[in-house]
Amino acid sequence: MVSPYKRLRMLLVIMTLAMIMLPRNQEAAADSAYDPIMAHLDFLGYQSDVVEQGIRARHSSKLHVVVSYQKGGILIQTAFPGKSPEQDVPKRHAVANGVNLRTQVARAVWTTEGHLFMSAWMPGLYDKTRFALFMEAWERDSQVLRDVASDLKPYLKE
Repeated sequence: MVSPYKRLRMLLVIMTLAMIMLPRNQEAAADSAYDPIMAHLDFLGYQSDVVEQGIRARHSSKLHVVVSYQKGGILIQTAFPGKSPEQDVPKRHAVANGVNLRTQVARAVWTTEGHLFMSAWMPGLYDKTRFALFMEAWERDSQVLRDVASDLKPYLKE
Protein backbone atom coordinates (compact mmCIF):
# COMPACT_ATOMS: atom_id res chain seq x y z
CA MET A 1 0.00 0.00 0.00
CA VAL A 2 1.34 3.42 -0.99
CA SER A 3 1.23 6.06 1.73
CA PRO A 4 -0.60 9.36 1.07
CA TYR A 5 2.75 11.17 1.42
CA LYS A 6 4.30 9.07 -1.35
CA ARG A 7 1.26 9.63 -3.56
CA LEU A 8 1.52 13.38 -3.04
CA ARG A 9 5.24 13.37 -3.87
CA MET A 10 4.57 11.27 -6.98
CA LEU A 11 1.87 13.72 -8.06
CA LEU A 12 4.27 16.65 -7.57
CA VAL A 13 6.95 14.90 -9.62
CA ILE A 14 4.53 14.16 -12.43
CA MET A 15 3.18 17.73 -12.40
CA THR A 16 6.67 19.24 -12.47
CA LEU A 17 7.81 17.01 -15.31
CA ALA A 18 4.56 17.62 -17.20
CA MET A 19 4.84 21.41 -16.91
CA ILE A 20 7.84 21.35 -19.20
CA MET A 21 5.60 19.94 -21.92
CA LEU A 22 2.46 22.08 -21.45
CA PRO A 23 1.42 24.24 -24.43
CA ARG A 24 2.00 27.96 -24.48
CA ASN A 25 -0.77 30.06 -22.95
CA GLN A 26 -0.44 33.46 -24.66
CA GLU A 27 -3.63 34.95 -23.18
CA ALA A 28 -2.40 34.41 -19.63
CA ALA A 29 0.94 35.97 -20.52
CA ALA A 30 -0.64 39.18 -21.81
CA ASP A 31 -1.87 40.49 -18.44
CA SER A 32 0.27 38.60 -16.00
CA ALA A 33 2.09 39.43 -12.80
CA TYR A 34 4.89 37.43 -14.40
CA ASP A 35 5.50 39.98 -17.19
CA PRO A 36 8.59 41.65 -15.64
CA ILE A 37 10.13 38.26 -14.85
CA MET A 38 9.40 37.02 -18.37
CA ALA A 39 10.97 40.15 -19.85
CA HIS A 40 14.05 39.63 -17.68
CA LEU A 41 14.32 35.96 -18.67
CA ASP A 42 13.88 36.90 -22.33
CA PHE A 43 16.71 39.44 -21.93
CA LEU A 44 18.87 36.61 -20.54
CA GLY A 45 18.18 34.57 -23.69
CA TYR A 46 15.43 32.30 -22.41
CA GLN A 47 12.30 31.56 -24.40
CA SER A 48 9.54 31.83 -21.82
CA ASP A 49 5.83 31.33 -21.62
CA VAL A 50 3.22 31.11 -18.88
CA VAL A 51 1.98 27.69 -17.83
CA GLU A 52 -0.23 26.68 -14.93
CA GLN A 53 2.76 26.34 -12.57
CA GLY A 54 4.34 29.70 -13.46
CA ILE A 55 6.81 30.65 -16.14
CA ARG A 56 8.41 27.90 -18.19
CA ALA A 57 11.76 29.16 -19.47
CA ARG A 58 13.95 27.29 -21.95
CA HIS A 59 17.44 28.16 -23.10
CA SER A 60 19.77 26.63 -25.67
CA SER A 61 22.74 26.37 -23.29
CA LYS A 62 21.29 26.75 -19.78
CA LEU A 63 19.05 24.58 -17.64
CA HIS A 64 15.35 24.76 -18.46
CA VAL A 65 13.52 26.19 -15.46
CA VAL A 66 10.11 27.00 -14.06
CA VAL A 67 9.78 30.28 -12.15
CA SER A 68 6.83 31.07 -9.90
CA TYR A 69 5.74 33.20 -6.98
CA GLN A 70 5.73 31.01 -3.85
CA LYS A 71 5.41 31.86 -0.16
CA GLY A 72 6.17 35.56 -0.50
CA GLY A 73 9.05 35.17 -2.91
CA ILE A 74 10.22 33.87 -6.27
CA LEU A 75 10.94 30.17 -6.70
CA ILE A 76 13.08 28.84 -9.54
CA GLN A 77 13.29 25.11 -10.09
CA THR A 78 14.39 22.44 -12.50
CA ALA A 79 13.98 18.68 -12.52
CA PHE A 80 15.68 15.65 -14.01
CA PRO A 81 13.96 12.27 -14.34
CA GLY A 82 15.83 9.64 -12.43
CA LYS A 83 16.35 5.92 -12.60
CA SER A 84 15.51 3.44 -9.87
CA PRO A 85 15.41 5.15 -6.45
CA GLU A 86 16.94 2.07 -4.83
CA GLN A 87 20.12 2.33 -6.91
CA ASP A 88 23.09 3.00 -4.58
CA VAL A 89 21.20 5.34 -2.24
CA PRO A 90 24.20 6.39 -0.09
CA LYS A 91 26.26 7.41 -3.15
CA ARG A 92 23.26 9.16 -4.72
CA HIS A 93 22.74 11.24 -1.58
CA ALA A 94 26.46 11.90 -1.26
CA VAL A 95 26.44 13.45 -4.74
CA ALA A 96 23.47 15.70 -3.86
CA ASN A 97 25.09 16.67 -0.56
CA GLY A 98 28.29 17.54 -2.41
CA VAL A 99 26.29 19.76 -4.77
CA ASN A 100 24.57 21.46 -1.84
CA LEU A 101 27.89 22.18 -0.14
CA ARG A 102 29.05 24.07 -3.23
CA THR A 103 25.89 26.01 -4.10
CA GLN A 104 24.95 29.47 -2.92
CA VAL A 105 21.18 29.75 -3.47
CA ALA A 106 20.09 26.39 -4.89
CA ARG A 107 19.46 23.07 -3.21
CA ALA A 108 19.46 19.69 -4.91
CA VAL A 109 17.28 16.87 -3.58
CA TRP A 110 16.38 13.35 -4.65
CA THR A 111 12.73 12.39 -4.48
CA THR A 112 11.66 9.01 -3.16
CA GLU A 113 10.93 8.12 -6.80
CA GLY A 114 14.55 8.80 -7.76
CA HIS A 115 14.14 12.14 -9.57
CA LEU A 116 16.56 15.01 -9.01
CA PHE A 117 15.17 18.47 -8.23
CA MET A 118 17.14 21.66 -7.87
CA SER A 119 15.42 24.80 -6.62
CA ALA A 120 16.16 28.21 -5.18
CA TRP A 121 13.96 30.79 -3.50
CA MET A 122 14.37 34.55 -3.40
CA PRO A 123 12.29 36.44 -0.80
CA GLY A 124 10.11 39.31 -1.96
CA LEU A 125 8.62 40.35 -5.26
CA TYR A 126 10.43 41.04 -8.51
CA ASP A 127 13.04 43.78 -8.41
CA LYS A 128 15.31 44.10 -11.44
CA THR A 129 18.62 44.36 -9.56
CA ARG A 130 17.82 41.72 -6.95
CA PHE A 131 16.46 39.29 -9.55
CA ALA A 132 19.56 39.82 -11.73
CA LEU A 133 21.82 38.95 -8.78
CA PHE A 134 19.61 35.96 -7.94
CA MET A 135 19.81 34.66 -11.52
CA GLU A 136 23.60 35.12 -11.55
CA ALA A 137 23.82 33.02 -8.37
CA TRP A 138 21.45 30.42 -9.90
CA GLU A 139 23.69 30.18 -12.98
CA ARG A 140 26.78 29.67 -10.81
CA ASP A 141 24.90 26.97 -8.90
CA SER A 142 23.77 25.38 -12.17
CA GLN A 143 27.42 25.13 -13.16
CA VAL A 144 28.01 23.03 -10.05
CA LEU A 145 25.47 20.54 -11.44
CA ARG A 146 27.33 20.52 -14.76
CA ASP A 147 30.63 19.97 -12.94
CA VAL A 148 29.30 16.80 -11.29
CA ALA A 149 27.38 15.53 -14.33
CA SER A 150 29.52 12.41 -14.56
CA ASP A 151 28.70 11.59 -10.90
CA LEU A 152 24.97 12.17 -11.54
CA LYS A 153 24.78 10.26 -14.82
CA PRO A 154 24.37 6.77 -13.29
CA TYR A 155 21.23 7.94 -11.46
CA LEU A 156 19.50 9.96 -14.19
CA LYS A 157 17.63 8.86 -17.28
CA GLU A 158 19.26 9.86 -20.55
